[in-house]
Amino acid sequence: MKKTFTILLVGMLFVCFRSYSQSAVSGTVMDMESGEPLIGATAMLEGTSKGATTDSNGKFTIQGVEDGSYTLTITYVGYTELTKNFTVSGSDMNLGDLQLEEAIFAFDQVVVSGTRQAEKVTETPATIEIISAKDLAELPSFNPGELLARVKGVDFVRAGVVGTGINIRGFNSNFNSKNLQVNDGRFATLIATGLPMGPLTTQIKEDVERVEVILGPNAALYGPNAHNGLVHTITKDPRSSQGTTIALGAG
Repeated sequence: MKKTFTILLVGMLFVCFRSYSQSAVSGTVMDMESGEPLIGATAMLEGTSKGATTDSNGKFTIQGVEDGSYTLTITYVGYTELTKNFTVSGSDMNLGDLQLEEAIFAFDQVVVSGTRQAEKVTETPATIEIISAKDLAELPSFNPGELLARVKGVDFVRAGVVGTGINIRGFNSNFNSKNLQVNDGRFATLIATGLPMGPLTTQIKEDVERVEVILGPNAALYGPNAHNGLVHTITKDPRSSQGTTIALGAG
């Protein structure tokens, strides 16, 4: 009787141990293309509160996983989500290398301007006005510089037939060196005098993508001639704006 009770007790302990056995689930998260480990990726067991974060080697370990079937979800910023099904049965589980594919995001077009580094218009410290290609198309004139007269703080002076004089926060003048004019990221100034050459004078509005006007001093970013402001003319890319445009006018 005593021997039978001992065997029964050992059997019950073995059943309890099997019922409450817990294992560890581990793996390595890496980039699919480069094979580099992804640091800080999140690995979670669906339907539970158990999870872990990858270390500097891309490895993770989830402790205390009971026997059963699970779905592991791995997420990382900039990568597509990965799921993997597996079953734990009394021993530790190593899922091996788990490769994440880099995600491709498609966003709406956003115009970023204002400094030498791209940033959102609403986040720049200076006041910025943008004249778009649509605004230029609706202008009943061949001189795109006339639209600048509608910008607060900017005065437009006609110099000759098609010449354009731009003044920002200052007195009107055909040759104002206190504001800087830039064409596609390059200074548009006369070498001998330093006066603005005026890209708006030599370009037709059909070739202009947009005009950015920065009001206020910008010498720290663009040099000593940007005391009062900056006018940046950005032309269309010939690879994406192919074709010929003919415009006629009389007056």
